[in-house]
Amino acid sequence: MKKRFTEEQIIAVLKEQEANGKTADVCRRHGISPATFYNWKAKFSVNVQLNIEIQANSRDGFDQILQRTIKENCSVLKFKSAEFEGE
Repeated sequence: MKKRFTEEQIIAVLKEQEANGKTADVCRRHGISPATFYNWKAKFSVNVQLNIEIQANSRDGFDQILQRTIKENCSVLKFKSAEFEGE
């Protein structure tokens, strides 16, 4: 009997393997073959990398309140860094 998985279940399996790193263990736990896993990965996995660089210039510089606001927003958005020149 063929076992059917919903898209949500397939994505959960892919995320589990991504966190665990052991494809064979994940396949065994869910009763699927490695071939099925890699077919799912080809169909459902997307790797996106986004790099953003923002440059702003002000003749008088930026006050501390504005710098703090920008840094807090960068933290919420999980940017790796939020640096101002001269810091």
